[in-house]
Amino acid sequence: MFTIGRIIRFAFQNFARNTWLSAATVSVLVLTLISVNLLVVLNVLGKIAVSTVASRIDVSVHFKPEVEESRVQTVKTALLSMAEVQNVTYISPAEALAQFGQEYGQDESVVRSLGEVGDNPFGATLVIKARTLDGYPRILDSLNDSSFAGLIDGKDFDDRQ
Repeated sequence: MFTIGRIIRFAFQNFARNTWLSAATVSVLVLTLISVNLLVVLNVLGKIAVSTVASRIDVSVHFKPEVEESRVQTVKTALLSMAEVQNVTYISPAEALAQFGQEYGQDESVVRSLGEVGDNPFGATLVIKARTLDGYPRILDSLNDSSFAGLIDGKDFDDRQ
């Protein structure tokens, strides 16, 4: 116990004798701890941002308006059987028209254009989410298959890639 007291007393004496050196040492240690903690926080925030962006990526496959729902459901079943596919959401032509109306309903020229077209110009849509980002090219390759090529009007993954 006596030795510990002596160590503490000598530590404070040396600290007081070398004030500038002690202050510089403490400052360097504090700045080091702050830097390390800041880097850890930035790393965590970066991973969260990347995972958030990755979760928003999807492929929308737009079918021609004349394609029957049974054919679209066949494509959906084929996609769900793939290991890369996590989820496939079906959007009917009526739902696509309603979504388009909500998004662009305030634009008079768009409303007039839809009125001139008369019928629903939208076909069914499948929104595909992959398990990983590496799965999207394989999903798109399977959609380029000759059995599906005549049904599909367009895919919008290229814009988001």
